[in-house]
Amino acid sequence: MVEELSRAWSAALEGHGTAVCLVGDSGIGKSRLARAALESAARDGAVVLEIDCTPSTGNTPLLPVGVLLRRLAGIEAGASEAERATAAASFLSRLPAANVNLLIEKNHVRSSSFDGIRLNQTDNSMVRGNKSEGNDRDGIRLQNDSDLNTISNNLSRDNGRDGMRVDGGVQSDTNTIEQNSMLGNAEHD
Repeated sequence: MVEELSRAWSAALEGHGTAVCLVGDSGIGKSRLARAALESAARDGAVVLEIDCTPSTGNTPLLPVGVLLRRLAGIEAGASEAERATAAASFLSRLPAANVNLLIEKNHVRSSSFDGIRLNQTDNSMVRGNKSEGNDRDGIRLQNDSDLNTISNNLSRDNGRDGMRVDGGVQSDTNTIEQNSMLGNAEHD
């Protein structure tokens, strides 16, 4: 497993990211192995963002992301409302501008209870080479004043509503939508 983690990290350093899952019985060293991998990445100058997921919080979507954001902002568990607001404002001021580029590439989104991929008030983004299949609503959705986006070479199939939906103030002439495949979607391909 150490060799596999090492290969994955080497590939990531070359721009070919991947995911590695550590699975096994309690007490066999998964946490120790993960910690060693994180320490190695940090030594190589990587920004390490760590979240914890547990079965007891499975019904609280995005809870681990909220915990991560509070951790990054330095918001302590017992902080007052004013302390939380000050820490959050400080954290947000350190982030890049809201319209930074976003790349959504080579993902396979399947059986979501909502849209497979959604851009909402998002500019200067690229969505390419994704598969969005069997989602309850739209395969790919672009909405609410999203401009200057490129959506290309995606497959959207067997979704509950549209293969791709563009609505909510989006100007079609400010976005590039090309060479996408829409198949078997319930309402529109």
